[in-house]
Amino acid sequence: MAQSIEARTPFLDKEVVKTVFTTAPELREAQLSKGWIKEIAKTYLPEAIIHRKKKGFNYPYLEWLQSSNELEIIQRVQKKHKIFNETQLEWLLSEGKQGRFQHQIFSLYLLCRWIERKFG
Repeated sequence: MAQSIEARTPFLDKEVVKTVFTTAPELREAQLSKGWIKEIAKTYLPEAIIHRKKKGFNYPYLEWLQSSNELEIIQRVQKKHKIFNETQLEWLLSEGKQGRFQHQIFSLYLLCRWIERKFG
């Protein structure tokens, strides 16, 4: 984890966070299992939610990039440096418009930002 970004958002409710920070530090540092969270949640949530399998949280970064025209940087870098297979690039970007390959397109976007900043 030393070379990555932690992008989890498990507790978005301000009241939950405030309550946790008002509890005694010894309780917070006790390295308890997640079982106590599930026990508390039973009061508020259905069993189906409490015991469901883990599910990823997807950030809508591709939608953000598309709405702000940031993806144009990929075309600019391609036009200037010709480093990608043109047919494959067009295919990937058209698939992205249909909601596919979001992680790959985001990685490509980051690479192109770096190339543009480093090499112009």
